[in-house]
Amino acid sequence: MDLGLFMKNINNDIKDKKFKSVYLLYGEEGYLVKLYKDKLIEAITGGDPMNTMKYEGDKIDIISLIDDINTAPFFADHRLILVENTNLFKKANDDLIEAIGNIPEQNVVVFVEKEVDKRGKLFKQIKSKGYPCELNYLSESDLFNWTLKQINGQNKKISKDTLNLFLSKTDGDMYMVSNEIAKLVAYVGDREVIESSDVEVLCQAPVVGKIFDMTDAMSVKNKKKTMELYYDLIAAKEAPAYILTMLIRQFDLLLTTKELADRGYGVDTISKEMKVHSFVIKKCFNQSKNFDGKTLKLAYKASVKMMEKIRSGLMDE
Repeated sequence: MDLGLFMKNINNDIKDKKFKSVYLLYGEEGYLVKLYKDKLIEAITGGDPMNTMKYEGDKIDIISLIDDINTAPFFADHRLILVENTNLFKKANDDLIEAIGNIPEQNVVVFVEKEVDKRGKLFKQIKSKGYPCELNYLSESDLFNWTLKQINGQNKKISKDTLNLFLSKTDGDMYMVSNEIAKLVAYVGDREVIESSDVEVLCQAPVVGKIFDMTDAMSVKNKKKTMELYYDLIAAKEAPAYILTMLIRQFDLLLTTKELADRGYGVDTISKEMKVHSFVIKKCFNQSKNFDGKTLKLAYKASVKMMEKIRSGLMDE
């Protein structure tokens, strides 16, 4: 099932107030997982503390959880049991699996996890009795359309080129996209159209964007540009050790992307393999063409060695 259908199905449940007995929200896109967790909480109980029971972490009391699953709502239509970031999907608990199979009609259990084992008994029980919803990164086109919808929803307009410029400064990070939209809307005020100049003034590329520009300059042996970008980061009060850490990450991304591309993998396949947004992988895919594999390996190893010296006190930042 594709991501759009997952989202549509949950939205329909919320709209119709007809909830499954159990939901599982998981996947790469933390923004969407949190968004739908919050939507379900609001729709099911409105956050009423008498009927919203929360369990979090890997040391939850299973007996108490099962008891809450079986307890009727307190003067309300529904009771919500929210279970977040546990190890329950790694090791089966037969009593919990049985409880999930017999959830009272007025109760709704919502599991929220980063990763799950789809082969496990708990996942299969949820799939049988409710709705497991995998919320992964949006594709480039879906992210474009989602962002456009958010902007239009604020009664603003933006051209295709300006929107692409805007997205290039976020690396597909939906949290950043959402925050930057709010800043842009406030900045333009009553003006209807968001211009590219607004984006350039207001939306600064994150550190990872500057790092990408640095490796881009390195790829064409532009030492002057590389150092200008480095000093820009220093001026922005980024620690040299942090800059080096991000460079190591970027070299690792480029090296892995190049190795997979050389095997014939495309951007989408590499994105899934590395669990990195396709927006980022596309940029790495294109940039890696300017490097040979040997140079990338040397750059990565040299950066790691330098970091080891800094951490051991053999080199100052």
